[in-house]
Amino acid sequence: MEESLEGFRTRWRRELKRKHDVKEHAERATDPQVSRNWKLLAEDNLLWFRLCLNEGYLKDCALEDWSCWKRALRDERQRAQQLTVNWRTRTGIATKLTYDAGGVLCAAHASHGMVTAGYSTGDVAVWDTSSNLGAPHIFDANMEQNSFVTQVSVGSMVIAAAYENGTVLVWDSHKMGQPVHKIEHLSNPPSTVLVDGGVVAVASGCQIWAETMISEDRWCGTLNRSLPQPVSFVRSLGSITDTVGPILAAAAGDSVFLCRCSTRENGGTELPLHCVYGKPVSCLEVSGGRVACGIRSSGWAEGSAVMLYCADSRRQLVRFGGAATTEYTSLGFVASTPQWIVAGSREGYLRGLDLRAHQPAFSLRGHQLAVTAVYADEDKAVSGGEEGLLVVWDLRACTKLWESRSWHPIRLLQCTDTSILVAHIPQDKRPHGAGLSDDDLTVHRRLRGTIDHFDFSETHAQFDGVLPICCSTYEDPCGYNYNVNLATPFDQLQQSLIFS
Repeated sequence: MEESLEGFRTRWRRELKRKHDVKEHAERATDPQVSRNWKLLAEDNLLWFRLCLNEGYLKDCALEDWSCWKRALRDERQRAQQLTVNWRTRTGIATKLTYDAGGVLCAAHASHGMVTAGYSTGDVAVWDTSSNLGAPHIFDANMEQNSFVTQVSVGSMVIAAAYENGTVLVWDSHKMGQPVHKIEHLSNPPSTVLVDGGVVAVASGCQIWAETMISEDRWCGTLNRSLPQPVSFVRSLGSITDTVGPILAAAAGDSVFLCRCSTRENGGTELPLHCVYGKPVSCLEVSGGRVACGIRSSGWAEGSAVMLYCADSRRQLVRFGGAATTEYTSLGFVASTPQWIVAGSREGYLRGLDLRAHQPAFSLRGHQLAVTAVYADEDKAVSGGEEGLLVVWDLRACTKLWESRSWHPIRLLQCTDTSILVAHIPQDKRPHGAGLSDDDLTVHRRLRGTIDHFDFSETHAQFDGVLPICCSTYEDPCGYNYNVNLATPFDQLQQSLIFS
């Protein structure tokens, strides 16, 4: 009895102490001096400016650009939350970039806020995603022989297009007019065209060369090398060190080379980066001075793998092994998580490779054919397949959010924080009824290919063909009543109980 009484007294003293502390905090909150200090902190514009920058918002703004940074931070947080909801619920504006007079879509590329497309008539169309996605700007090739476009590339200064007959035309991206440069008399049709600033790199067969624009009417050849096998992929690493022009990563057969430009005419050097005999390179991707390549398997003894190299030291960083039946067809670096690489396989799997664990962090399957393009960030992933299926994934739950399907394979996939750009390019560039002597306008729209642009930055936007009432949320009174009527169509809603 005495022990229980002593325990009761101890607990009672603790309760009194706790109530006393709460009372002190309450009295302290009503203290004018404390309230004044909290008010100064709440109205400190410099403090809210630093908080806004630390969270990654409005990094290009200065302190004097906003009178109330507290309100700016609140608006940016709400906009980011709404953007996440729009991504998950597929709410936004869907736009099709079309050019009917061009015929069949043959090639597409996007960079620096511009989308470039090449068509079977030889025309090159350019859209500016920052201003208007309506009528495109048309660059006419004016070629004597009607040859369709095989490759296009757009940079900050020039736009390049390669044609079936082996000709490469270059236009000034800021001026509408005739081509400023022309490359012809190639032994083989160009397999890859890459533009980086004022440098145009072309790969044809085993040859790879680059030409740099000095002025509008003067070009200088800064790279001309011959590789052991035909070139299949070319990527630009940018200027890592003090070099003339960008450093190019070129995959030729079972090898990967780093090609450096030179000041001498038709000079340059190539340095071996990767070589595994009998294992061709199936995909290539670069980012931040790192080069990742996927290699195919050679028999059942050793499966396919993803190799990661450092471009500066040319050393192997990580090797991800795979099954003998697996073939990686696309790669992508995760900008928000440098320790991850996303890879698409021919079996339709999307895998996240963790550089620290040397094993897949996740494995998702949503495609029937090969995965041709991938993208991922910290919470979602996007994959495009050979069958024309676009899938958006939730990486935290490892589930499919939504999908979109078209008739043709996805050859271009570019994602930003607010948008998705997808190009569905047909396999047959000259379908029946679309010969050289026929009118290209007679080609059925289903056979032409499409370029789709999804913009999720608009809060109250809706897709084409969907009524506004179907896109409203429960916060809207009209949308609330409409959604409840859909759920319970036989109930009579009373306006006094439901929001009017």
